[in-house]
Amino acid sequence: MFRRVIAGLILGPALLIGSFAWSGYLALSTIFDENRSATVAQELLDNEKVKAQVAANIAGAISSALPDGTPVTEEQIDAAALAVLNDGRVTGLVINSLGETHRSFLGLNDVPQTVDLNPVAEVAREQIASISPEAAVAIPADTDWSIDLPTENIPNSSPVKTFLETSVPFLAGISLVMVLMAFLATSDRPSVLRKAAFWATGTTAVYLIVGYGVPALLRLAIGDQAEIFAALITALLRTTLVPSIVLAGVGAALLLASWLWPDERSQPTRAPAPSAPTTPVPTTHIAPVRPQASAPPQQPVTPPSTPVVPATPPSNPVVPADAAPPTDPFAPPVDIPLTSGPDSGMVPTIEPPPFRPTLPTRAAPNERVTLPAWTGDPEPPPDPTPSGGVPKARPPTWVEGHGWVLDPDDERPVPANARYVDGVGYVVPGPPPRP
Repeated sequence: MFRRVIAGLILGPALLIGSFAWSGYLALSTIFDENRSATVAQELLDNEKVKAQVAANIAGAISSALPDGTPVTEEQIDAAALAVLNDGRVTGLVINSLGETHRSFLGLNDVPQTVDLNPVAEVAREQIASISPEAAVAIPADTDWSIDLPTENIPNSSPVKTFLETSVPFLAGISLVMVLMAFLATSDRPSVLRKAAFWATGTTAVYLIVGYGVPALLRLAIGDQAEIFAALITALLRTTLVPSIVLAGVGAALLLASWLWPDERSQPTRAPAPSAPTTPVPTTHIAPVRPQASAPPQQPVTPPSTPVVPATPPSNPVVPADAAPPTDPFAPPVDIPLTSGPDSGMVPTIEPPPFRPTLPTRAAPNERVTLPAWTGDPEPPPDPTPSGGVPKARPPTWVEGHGWVLDPDDERPVPANARYVDGVGYVVPGPPPRP
């Protein structure tokens, strides 16, 4: 924010100074260019109102030279004056006089008040005779053919020209350096480009308005005698059209660059909103663990008198129980990967060492268990209900395809090698019942 304020304080005066420098450059290239006097004079004579004013002055000279009672109408006199002005030899004299008018505006000579047409007096007589032979004969031979020019309001602007020639280079350099400083100091460079673009297009619009508005104001304020000065301003400012269009093109390019320039301002970061506290949900069972689909089924074996459980094959590892004690109802479940390999995207599990699983009983380490006699029935006979504070025990049930399923009414702790199967219950490995 501080950098943007500093850049704004630099850029505002820079663009104002640039406006003065641009105005001075255009003035030195147009109005105060003494080499453009002939061009400006031709443009002045091409102006219909200036031409009509000069023709009216020639008509006045013809009327004053005619004796009283000459049978000539005013329309004939005006037509004769226009014919004289359109003659190339007379036009050259008028253009030279108008060029001297521009040089007098620059302070190089005095303002011409008249145009001397005596060197081309015979040309004037010929043109008048083509319109009215009676008027040409009636004009005396010693007539003075000097006509007035409407140059009463031409000022001397040489001090302004001298000041501009001295100050414009310095103003342009200062403005350029300040714009570069603002561009480098700010944190919002597209904004600097945008303001420079608006300045360029605005300056173009102002000069176009001034080029057509000031002459109109002069005509309204001073009248017909200011026509030459108004036309002079119009002719000179018309030459600023091309530089103004170039400046407008630069403004459009800067505006496009401001749109394409990446925004370097740092975006404010907000702290993440605190998450709502979660209420722990008590669980009544341990998270189920899905059995491995690729594990081969266990092969039935004949149980000996002393049951011996074979070691678990390495291809069918027993999934360990959850890390949290099963007696803690609020312990979160732990996800245990079931598959591993180069294509699974999971960390391979370490093969547990072979161990001897317990029989389908859940006796405590210090508890003696008496197994019932093997009857070969699908379901072993239930044990008598224990008494004296011993947890109630229920025998497991053999379920084909799963193993020994623990009775849900069994109050003893779930053994460590048990696994939970959806829709079945807790299953422990062991040999199937003998048929």
